[in-house]
Amino acid sequence: MDLSLNSNISKDFRKLLGKVYRWRKNKNPSVSIETTEKSKPFKKVKTNEVWGKPSSYVMKKNDS
Repeated sequence: MDLSLNSNISKDFRKLLGKVYRWRKNKNPSVSIETTEKSKPFKKVKTNEVWGKPSSYVMKKNDS
């Protein structure tokens, strides 16, 4: 389902959805994170540094 074209979703949220979609496809976009420095409250980093590498979901087998 493509939520990026839904008119009920705000533009900012659609941008974040786009980053999640690109991250899942291993495109590694940049995101802003908060820092503790007062002079620089935000810092841009690659998503793999913050969210880790995307991997497909695998259900564990129950060995019972």
